[in-house]
Amino acid sequence: MRVESSRLGSRDAEPSQIYTAPEGIPGFTGRRFLIEAPEGLSRPFWLQSLEDPSQSLLLIDPVRLDPTYAPAPNPATTLLGESALLVRVVAWPAEEEGKLYANLFSPVWIAPEGQRLAQLPMVGSGQLVKAVFELSALG
Repeated sequence: MRVESSRLGSRDAEPSQIYTAPEGIPGFTGRRFLIEAPEGLSRPFWLQSLEDPSQSLLLIDPVRLDPTYAPAPNPATTLLGESALLVRVVAWPAEEEGKLYANLFSPVWIAPEGQRLAQLPMVGSGQLVKAVFELSALG
């Protein structure tokens, strides 16, 4: 499948890279996404909308930023249909050099086996939507 992306350019995608978000992702128009993770899901990677080439998110492993971050699966995660879920958070550059923001309040839950994902808010968790971290935390 050929995928167009304003951030990643035009590229071929394997079926194993295509994921579905049954409930969508807030702010995105579609429910199908490309996971562009050339170094694997443990490193930062891109989540690219297949419906809109201008929509993509950088996802990172939150434990690399905060080793104590451990959101518990909630009833909403059952819609993904598997127990082995990966948790990643949306990250973007901060205004201050050497820093980045991460949304710890609404992690993205990824079900690799079923190629499904969901972004679910952790209401009442006290986690921040815009937590600031040192870029060096990513290694």
